[in-house]
Amino acid sequence: MIAEWKALLRRQSDEWGIADTDDWTFLVHNNYHQTKSGLNVFWFHRARHPLVVMKAYKEPEMPRQEFRNLKAAHASAPDFVPRPLGLHKQGVFWTLWMTGAPGTRLTMKHVSEAAVERLCDALVAIQTRSVARMPADRYRDSVCVPLDELQSQPLLSEPCKELRAKCTERWLQSLPWLPQHGDLYGGNILVEGRSWRIVDWESFGQIDLPLYDVLSFWLSIANGVPPPQWGEALRRSASGIIGRYCWACGVRLKDLGLLVPLLLANRAHQPYSAERNATALALLGDYFSRPREWQDALTRRC
Repeated sequence: MIAEWKALLRRQSDEWGIADTDDWTFLVHNNYHQTKSGLNVFWFHRARHPLVVMKAYKEPEMPRQEFRNLKAAHASAPDFVPRPLGLHKQGVFWTLWMTGAPGTRLTMKHVSEAAVERLCDALVAIQTRSVARMPADRYRDSVCVPLDELQSQPLLSEPCKELRAKCTERWLQSLPWLPQHGDLYGGNILVEGRSWRIVDWESFGQIDLPLYDVLSFWLSIANGVPPPQWGEALRRSASGIIGRYCWACGVRLKDLGLLVPLLLANRAHQPYSAERNATALALLGDYFSRPREWQDALTRRC
């Protein structure tokens, strides 16, 4: 299959704007997940970072979905999203091709207020320009399912039940519908100098609650430490970006009292790794134990 994939690189070289040469090297990564698995192949040509990335799956649904998502996101924020190149059926595999992104995974040392403002503005552009339709079952998916299932957790049962009663369908309909990346953490942001690239767009739009990506980003940067325990500099930066996002997207600050715990419940309900899910559950429990301190930390500069 490697020979076939390399041949495709050469056939598409003019259209994709890449070198027409046999001098390609590659690195294969077995991308295993609980709900989906595939192969990632990173293609190198006289550079220390991959110029092209290919994802291979046995079934077509996942690469088709990510290809659509990439096209939509790249059209709105090309500086932050890899350029989709093509979707091809090769042998038993469906292959999704995109430009590679230089850089290393984002950590706290990369974070500056100016850089995060650019990220925030890119998210606003992507989310507000989406042409996808609002799902008919938004209330069920965003409120009923996560909160009902989390009621099986002994320490979360009563708070989740109370939150479900307060998050009415009418209230949810008052929130802007904004499709989210869905897994915006440091591992999915590559940094090279002033350039940031967001990767792994297969889940784009599966969650459409405003602020989900922004909150996920800051909780990732803080390595799971609850906002009431953040230092003053982190609180100021995070709350400033939250205010910036809310203003740009028309999210009312008075809604954050319900929206933040609902976002945390949706994070705890995602099929992440056992470690990440445990952290998400712990953060939700921490919120329920001191909601005012969370709101103060997250809205300091809003």
